[in-house]
Amino acid sequence: MKEKLLQFFNYFFGKGDVEEFRYFGLAHLFPIIILGVILFLIIKYRDQLAQSKREEKNRIIMSVIMIVAEMSYFWRLLHSALDANVYEHLPITICGIANVICAYMLLTKSKTCFDIVYFLVLGTSINAILTPAVLTYCGPTRFRYYQYWTEHMMLFISVFYMMFVHKMRPTWKSYIPSVSVLVSIGLLAVFTNWLLGSGYSQGNQFVTANYLFINTVEDGFSIANFLPSNLFLKWLCIIGIVSILYLLPYIPWIIIDNKKKKQANVAPATI
Repeated sequence: MKEKLLQFFNYFFGKGDVEEFRYFGLAHLFPIIILGVILFLIIKYRDQLAQSKREEKNRIIMSVIMIVAEMSYFWRLLHSALDANVYEHLPITICGIANVICAYMLLTKSKTCFDIVYFLVLGTSINAILTPAVLTYCGPTRFRYYQYWTEHMMLFISVFYMMFVHKMRPTWKSYIPSVSVLVSIGLLAVFTNWLLGSGYSQGNQFVTANYLFINTVEDGFSIANFLPSNLFLKWLCIIGIVSILYLLPYIPWIIIDNKKKKQANVAPATI
């Protein structure tokens, strides 16, 4: 019994040697559908959620879920078979840092935190939903699969919750703190990749620091596969893509503001 239980945990908390996850298969679409339903319910029942006596408790629960989801990624790395090392497993990821900021935002209702994560989540983390390359060897029978989707779904849930329940919205000035955080993460990743370079892990595997996948692409397929190999051209493409992705989430607000201005201009003329 003990051996079977140990085998189960070794399998569940480990990862496979062959591809276990396919893009836009059931294992990919199902969590996206669940996310869509949750976001729809938040929008539909936003007034009830705002007036609920449990509103503060709901935010605390969501915050705890996000922190536990983030921490459980590192707890899993205690599994010796995963060969955790500083070259690959330091907490230098956009989604991971956004997760911590979102958790703090839920606890404090911080508008500054909302400004930061609105663009980080809707502008960059959407790539993690559409092309979850890190799940290539971790299908629905693995712990990492559930940890990954819990963490990334909660990013969108927290942003939509604060946007619709607490009526928060970004402005043009919101770009300043968000871009500042994004650039800081990027510079930290570049510096860390340079500082660590390459070396051998505890499992005697030769690895190279590749935070934010700046040096090489992930094991699976993602938008990074389309980037040129030349480092200068690669950075130009990254800056261009991120600029577009950061602009897209603000377009709905531009449309809303323009409609309000038109209505305000028409109203006096009809009196």
